[in-house]
Amino acid sequence: MPKSEILLWKLLLTGEEPTKSQVKPKHRAKELKLLEEKGLIECKTVVEKGRRITRLVLTDKAWDWASTTPPTAIARSKSPEAAVVLQKALATLVDYAQRENVPLARILGLRPSGAFAIAARSANRPSLGGAETQPWEVSEGEVDPNFLEKVFRTCEEMGGRYYLVYLSDLRKRFPDVPSWLLDQALLTLNRQAKIVLMNLDDPLSITPEIEAAAIDLYGYKKHVLRVRN
Repeated sequence: MPKSEILLWKLLLTGEEPTKSQVKPKHRAKELKLLEEKGLIECKTVVEKGRRITRLVLTDKAWDWASTTPPTAIARSKSPEAAVVLQKALATLVDYAQRENVPLARILGLRPSGAFAIAARSANRPSLGGAETQPWEVSEGEVDPNFLEKVFRTCEEMGGRYYLVYLSDLRKRFPDVPSWLLDQALLTLNRQAKIVLMNLDDPLSITPEIEAAAIDLYGYKKHVLRVRN
């Protein structure tokens, strides 16, 4: 349902946890119940200012849903909330581009088609095929399979099947790789269900180094990963 897609993307991008009466676009009780039955939202009762209030909260399954469901409903909707989603999505995109020093035009595909190469200039660059200097050939929206395999094997070598792998430690294994390129590889592995990106629940355990190495996924920081068995 298009309006439900817009609602889920709005909650994902804004972090809102509205009450049922505050939900926009408006949803009937049975429509919200359907989202709850699908495991995309849950109703959480909290006490605020001495009153019990039920708020809608996104589940982990909603994040999985977002990784495979682009907000295409925006194009078909005249709802003001669709404009809110679009505005927030663009703001998040611009923020990501600035933070990772990636040209926005490259993200949007506003360049000649074909692959672009990032060549290594250091003898310490991780080798993917035995060569001392190894470029990563990255097509639009893709990561070189050899590099992808290298990242996955490194996650395994760091004990990812049994322990949490901190992204701050993983990045040290790829000192000459641009952070946006490693992010792209990790997000691809996450989409392929080879790893699962996770956040740390305890704020006191998040050091500045751990925070700086995190991946920003729809406005939420992912600090660690595990390799799926």
